[in-house]
Order: sequence, then structure tokens, then C-alpha cells
Amino acid sequence: MSGKNNTPKEIWEEIKKSKLPVCCIDSRFDFDAVGAALAMKEVMKNELDIDLRLTWHGKFPDIARELIDCSQIEEGIDISDIDLTEHDLLIALDSGEEEHISIKDGFVIPGGITKINIDHHASNPFFGDLNLVDGNIISTCSLLHGFFEELGIEISTKMYRLLLLGILEDSGRFNYDLTSSEDFRIAAFAIDKGVDLFKIIWALTFNEPEASMRYKGLVYKNLVVDKAEKYAYSSHTINELKDLDLLGKEQSFPHGSDLIKTLKDMDFVFILKEDVRNKGMYECSFRNHDPEVDVSAFAKALGGGGHKTAASGRFKAKDTEEALSIAKATIKKIREKK
Repeated sequence: MSGKNNTPKEIWEEIKKSKLPVCCIDSRFDFDAVGAALAMKEVMKNELDIDLRLTWHGKFPDIARELIDCSQIEEGIDISDIDLTEHDLLIALDSGEEEHISIKDGFVIPGGITKINIDHHASNPFFGDLNLVDGNIISTCSLLHGFFEELGIEISTKMYRLLLLGILEDSGRFNYDLTSSEDFRIAAFAIDKGVDLFKIIWALTFNEPEASMRYKGLVYKNLVVDKAEKYAYSSHTINELKDLDLLGKEQSFPHGSDLIKTLKDMDFVFILKEDVRNKGMYECSFRNHDPEVDVSAFAKALGGGGHKTAASGRFKAKDTEEALSIAKATIKKIREKK
């Protein structure tokens, strides 16, 4: 691991050498990861005549099929299923940690393959052989736009649409504090190229599946507000998902912590949930309400990382009650240090 950033030129020169590259899209579906991957595939094909193989472990939700061409991505293939000796380059896009590339708990990329890591998570440990990481940028698609521009690569209408999807996803439709004037400029460039911004926002906003609404009901039903500590949380178990016929429909869910982060008079919120794929593992997803609160500190202490405004941790516990106790104790310890 280099522990430092490389220049776009250095990364591009490494990409040029590749004959059989692969990009395993981050295990947690969002349009930033998918848009970045498809945009990179388009550029490599147009500029270098190199075919970037794209895989994803699951089945894409309906909204993805409406907004992107999923046929360019091999579904149902996790990186742990791939013989990486058949490839000479692995490109990771929007993966804050290498284990996020896989659904296999504790996954580590095997040796013998060159790794390029392009990401916008502040907690990214520079796990690539070559890295381009900037935690002050709202999305990987924003970072990739600058990457293409610096290399003098013309960005097509198709690519602008993909990049804009990622920016809209990770900026919360330009609502989050890392959104910059550059993100608005990229949106303006996209519109000038003929991208229908209204159509994309409409599809992202007015296209909610029933499972998503039922999940919201579960999150709100289990809401706990701690006025003394000025935080709120919600939690749910696998059994609760089963009872509501929601198990297996997780890709259609909104981020639970986003649902409650607007709660008045709170410093921050979190959602704690049992991992449906890895028994005994729990994910704790944080969002700040007070912009001065850095929730990444809580996430790091719980085995994860992320941004000041949004972060998550993963840890083992025997049940939800114990997991909540661990999360609360960790939060208390971190706050007492400050």
C-alpha cells in the first residue's frame, strides 16, 4: 500500500498496461459506485479499446434497471467467486475499504494483482497499489469527473448522465454539506450535453417500491429518542424483516439512518441492524444532525469508517440487545474523550 495519492496520469498509464481488468462494484448498492464503474468502462473502451469487466454480487433493484444499462454488469458474481489470476488489474471505485468490495465477511484482495483504488471516503486506508482518494469530495463520480478532465478525456452525454446519477445519490440531491460549486457545474455541463436532470430526479424520488415504505414503518415504529444524550436510534432484527415479508428485499430499502436524521434537537442518529448474510454481525449506520458532530469517530471505533456526516461500523454481538449496548458504550466513551 502506498499510503498516498497518485496522479491521474500515473493511474491512467497503469490502466493502459492492462489486458484483462476487472471492477467488482461495491457490495452496498448505490448509483455512485455503479455510475462510476459504468463511466470508467465507457472511457476505457472508447479511449483504449480495453474491455473492463464489471461484476456485482446481487440482483439490481428495479430502479437501477430503469436508469442504467445493467446488461453491461455481470450480476450474482461476488469477487470471492472470481479467479483473479485470470485478471491483471482490479479497479475499486467508491469502496471505502477493500472488504466492502465483497459480501464475504473479512474479505481481503489476494496478492498477485495490481489494485487501483479511486474513492471519496475520508476513512479510506489507501488499500490500492495506486490510489486516488479525496475525502473532501461528495462523490466518487465527482472525483472521476476531475480525473477525466485532467487527462483531457472528452466526457460524452452518456458518461455525464452516469456521473450525475452518482452525484445526485451521494449529495442527497445537493443537500449534503460536502456538495460544492463544482458539483453544480458538473450538473450544468450534463444539462448542456442534453441530460434530463428533471427526469432523473423524478425517477429517484417518485419511484418508491412498497417494500421501502413498509421498511420505513419498521424504522419509525422502533425509534428511540434519548433527549438527555441528544441522539436517537432505531434497530431491527432479521425476524422483524421476515414478519413483514421484507427479507431479501433489502436493495429497495432507503438508508434507515437517513430516515431519522432530521429529528429535531438531536446531535446525531443511528440505525442498528443485524446482517442478513453474516450471522452474528451487526451494522451501525450513523448520520449527524448537528453539522459540528463527527460521526466517523463512532464508526471507526466500531470497526468501520466513513465521513463526518455519514459513517458506519460493523461488529460482532450475540444479539441485538448486546449490539445496542456495545454501540451505546462506544458512543459514550468517544464523547467523554472530547
